[in-house]
Amino acid sequence: SAQIGPRTTQLASASAGISERMLMAYEASALSVADWAFHVDTERRERLAGCTPLALAEDPCMRAVLARIGRLAFRRALDSAEVDRYAALAADLGQDDPWEGLTFAVSGLLQSPHFLYRQEFVDAKKTNTQRYASHTMATRLAFFLWNGPPDDALLRAAEQGQLETAEDTAAVVGLMLADPRAEAGRRSLLAELFHADLLAELQKDPTTFPDFDDELRDAMAEQLELTLNLAANEGSLASIFTTKTTFLNARLAELYGVDGDFGPELQAVTLPADSPRAGALTLPAILATRSYPGHTSVALRGLFVRKDLLCQDIPPPPPDVNPTLRTPSSGELVTTRELLAEHQTTPSCWGCHASMDPIGLALEKFDASGRFRDTQNGLPIDTGGDLDGVPFSDALGLGEALAAHPGVDSCFANNIYAYGVGRVVTVAEQKQLTAAIESKLSGRLALDEALRVIATSELFATMQVKTEQP
Repeated sequence: SAQIGPRTTQLASASAGISERMLMAYEASALSVADWAFHVDTERRERLAGCTPLALAEDPCMRAVLARIGRLAFRRALDSAEVDRYAALAADLGQDDPWEGLTFAVSGLLQSPHFLYRQEFVDAKKTNTQRYASHTMATRLAFFLWNGPPDDALLRAAEQGQLETAEDTAAVVGLMLADPRAEAGRRSLLAELFHADLLAELQKDPTTFPDFDDELRDAMAEQLELTLNLAANEGSLASIFTTKTTFLNARLAELYGVDGDFGPELQAVTLPADSPRAGALTLPAILATRSYPGHTSVALRGLFVRKDLLCQDIPPPPPDVNPTLRTPSSGELVTTRELLAEHQTTPSCWGCHASMDPIGLALEKFDASGRFRDTQNGLPIDTGGDLDGVPFSDALGLGEALAAHPGVDSCFANNIYAYGVGRVVTVAEQKQLTAAIESKLSGRLALDEALRVIATSELFATMQVKTEQP
């Protein structure tokens, strides 16, 4: 599919606009930050500034402060006209108090489109290429690997020409991945790929799930982040689907049916071999967010695996088809599998459900809150099926089949690239990315390996001027 890319906040923010209300919020936030820096914390402001400013546009101190803060805010050096503009603003508004003028000027920097948006420029010195300019590469790398802006050292590397070739960029990327900030970048990436944001507003029917509350939901969110991060950093990305190590607190231990001395804080736990859980697909956060408030959804769970973990295109249901399952009549005891069997009699439905339903049915022993169950309506639950010809009998088998699937590594690579560039990936980019990954891959794809290959590739360093339409 040409529409590869996770449903992430990265992709959403790349295409969203700013409302008047958001603009007012930015203004208030910018002024609050600048006021704190230069008025509230008066003991530190001169250390922050490095000098005492005068209310003059030509004052060297005023200009130096604005140039230094502006460089970090804009993620590039300010040109002389920009320094002139903000210095004049500071002088005009700070005639009675230079710190007041500096407050408003810095507030202006923090409201500028150069701060709020990541503008990307190609290298003007290389007329025969679309390779990004060094300061643009610094920003791309920082948000990709650290989930934050470039620091002084990275900007300095860009200014010294250390991001102009693949070899130099590889050396910088190696240092960035070893930096403690890379840990936050990895966590942000994994949270995006598995849609952790869906948990923020997750609610369940209080009658059906009286124990589901904000405390449990928050524990699920933290468990998801910790489990994904540990699995991805200790093994291959595919091991995310088979790991027996997770994190529990008292609330989650009760949900899991695990005995032990647990408190409010999550702690690492290795699940026993006979546990029905292993890997990401059996985490309550994944199961609960791919369910409805009162019951499970085979289709949502199957669609998640097909679309987000295997990067396969599943079209929406035809407009003339009712996608909801029929409601059992009073006293009728049936399982979800039996209700779904009715889809097989409708070709327009079964064409897609044939690929999704076996996956979702493998997870049917976990209810809409993520709690394990052996039966549904007093009837045994059949979780057997196959994933593209590989048979399994339960959720554990599904996780193993998914981990071994030939498409899972390439899908991870495509989704990681989409996260890094903030847009969907075209077919041409997929082919280039696959070639880049395969040329460096010695075994199963690992997270840092994927980050390194993508960050140092020509694909990441070059502006894609032609966008294919899906």
